[in-house]
Amino acid sequence: MSKKDLNRTLGAYLNTTAYFHAGKYPAFRKCNAYANYVRFVGTLDLSKSPPVIRDREALCATEMLEPGPEAVAEPGVSGNFIRDLADLILAGETRLGADRAKVIDQMLPPFEKAFPSDALTFAGASYTHYAWDARRGLPIP
Repeated sequence: MSKKDLNRTLGAYLNTTAYFHAGKYPAFRKCNAYANYVRFVGTLDLSKSPPVIRDREALCATEMLEPGPEAVAEPGVSGNFIRDLADLILAGETRLGADRAKVIDQMLPPFEKAFPSDALTFAGASYTHYAWDARRGLPIP
């Protein structure tokens, strides 16, 4: 991706997250926008980026977990979308230093209530990743 395209894409992500943050959109849409921004920014080298990029990443990381219970309970959202969103949130939170087990524990109760069979699959896969992190000697906060 060229630098121009990268800047254009990053600008679009910044504008989108600001737009969702200011608006009254469904929780699922907000969580999804925040999680996708954190995922995209995670692919970049931010050492020379302006502080607004890192600040927005921190804001999105914080805010993608808050509406989680509401997002899971949103009518009409399928279990597949919720599972994908949960995976995005978990990946973003762990990349930013959160303890994977604590994030799973926070996300699991509303997920279990809305999608009991999917919740166990999500928890099992997530805790397996947590165990592999430990086995590889990755830092677990």
